[in-house]
Amino acid sequence: MEKFVEGRGAYRDISHCRNGHLYDEKNTAFDSNGSRRCRKCAMQRNNRWRENNPEKVLGIRRRAARKVLEWRRTNHNRCLAIGYKSRLKRQYGMTIEDLDVLLETQEYRCKICKREVRLHVDHDHKSGKVRGLLCGSCNRAIGLLQDSVDVVRNAVAYLEEYS
Repeated sequence: MEKFVEGRGAYRDISHCRNGHLYDEKNTAFDSNGSRRCRKCAMQRNNRWRENNPEKVLGIRRRAARKVLEWRRTNHNRCLAIGYKSRLKRQYGMTIEDLDVLLETQEYRCKICKREVRLHVDHDHKSGKVRGLLCGSCNRAIGLLQDSVDVVRNAVAYLEEYS
């Protein structure tokens, strides 16, 4: 095996750390001043410190959580946008631009009742394909009618019979 010898100074040609771990590309980290460090030893050292200082670890985690919460509070709209964009992509394979095109083609109205209200992405639960944008009421109605054309036809026939 060819030895991994990046680094500087008198220790450049040493192929193992003092605990016997090989300095290779995966196990070698470099400090900002170019000094070589063994990643396995660093991980073991960090784990020991965490075991010996649980109250400090808890404090560090709490401070980090507070910072995240503070950032989310001050950037609330940004968080919502990021979450919405990622959900659109994950659930429907859409981008914000795709959604804008769909909104424009539907003239910002529900595809069924034509009301201009807040719209939801409607999709086929079997194929995952996006069908259009619906208001909350129409979206729920489609779901309650089991996405079935036959059930919708029966509902229409029922309404026509009693109107």
